[in-house]
Amino acid sequence: MENQNSQSSEEIVEGLIGEYSTRVYSFCLRLCGNSTDADDLFQQTFLCTFRNRAKLDMSREPLSYIFKICVLQYKNMRRKNARRMAIAPEIYIDDENTPEIASQDDTEKTVLDKFLREEIRKATMSLEDKYRIPVLLYYNQSRSVSEIADILKCPVGTVKSRLFTARNKIKEKLEVLGYDGKEA
Repeated sequence: MENQNSQSSEEIVEGLIGEYSTRVYSFCLRLCGNSTDADDLFQQTFLCTFRNRAKLDMSREPLSYIFKICVLQYKNMRRKNARRMAIAPEIYIDDENTPEIASQDDTEKTVLDKFLREEIRKATMSLEDKYRIPVLLYYNQSRSVSEIADILKCPVGTVKSRLFTARNKIKEKLEVLGYDGKEA
């Protein structure tokens, strides 16, 4: 009987991987900023989800539980990398930041929109984790404020405050570039 329970929980985790892998990987990629670290984070997230499958409550939102694990794994990864970099710094080359060849059909608006999106992405990535993680969960993963509070284990008011502060910090960075917010 115990074998049946563990088999069914394994099947549940496999189903979660199939259902949510694209969204979780997208979150990992935005969180890490490069595919190499995102791949590692993605694998660690689902490995930890599998290890903790007994704690998985399917009556609650399983994606929020997976995001919670992802955030915890990300924080662990950052601590490990900080220790490594203190001992032996390395130069990292990111293939994702190579320039794209523009097609002839690009209009000025398309170019400006792309520039703005890139500047918003850069501004978001430059935020401290306590601001960046709620922004990514809210805007990129469509998580509610209460779900984010549960994922980050903090009060709803704290999440609201961090989102507000993050938006202001992003706005300030865009204003330096001459964006006044009236274009879009």
